[in-house]
Amino acid sequence: MLPLFTMTNNEKPIRILKQLYIEPISACNLHCKMCYGNVINGRQRRIIEANQILEVARQFIAITPPPVTIYWCGTGEVFLHRDFPKIVNRLLAEYGQDTLAQVIQTNGTVKRLREFDSLQRLDFNVSIDGLRPFHEWHRGANTYNRTLDFCRAAMDGGCKSLWVRALLTRHNIEYLDEFHAELTARIGARVKVCLSAPFSNATLREIRTQAISIKQEDIEDAFALTP
Repeated sequence: MLPLFTMTNNEKPIRILKQLYIEPISACNLHCKMCYGNVINGRQRRIIEANQILEVARQFIAITPPPVTIYWCGTGEVFLHRDFPKIVNRLLAEYGQDTLAQVIQTNGTVKRLREFDSLQRLDFNVSIDGLRPFHEWHRGANTYNRTLDFCRAAMDGGCKSLWVRALLTRHNIEYLDEFHAELTARIGARVKVCLSAPFSNATLREIRTQAISIKQEDIEDAFALTP
């Protein structure tokens, strides 16, 4: 087993990262106004095949001190990958809870929870940007209730945890108490909320030319709050 910290000749510690971030697919089913991801849909979409993902995950787990976390996040929506639940199930079967944790980032609009063998070891991060008017301004019409229904199903299925990740805007920040109350009522008392500031065009322009994963045009950031 490798130590968490190793020392070089000049005695500087080298930290071994214990989280593997994987984007299995570039496609998305939404068109979010503040999204900066370089989403690629249609025939040009990028997909990593299941066997390649599993091989990388196994190699990472083999050389990393447990527990290891895999963070699943599509460039758009991870549930659009046809084999995604099968990949998660395979890793659940191969590694125990003391070795591997899996966190799934999703927009919560693709209903495939029944394809998992179990939800009890899965953590979910779901994007919901405030009460319905604010969320649907960003994510699109008829997305709010679908996403809350997904969250409730995950909770009812016994998922390990569920975090609602909300981007702060000049509009939704005034209704955070009401938002939390609605989440608790509709999803359950165990739901937790994580608030964050969206990236602005000023920030994205500084890195856009150096990162192909960043959208190459401006986003709608007029209502976004800065850190």
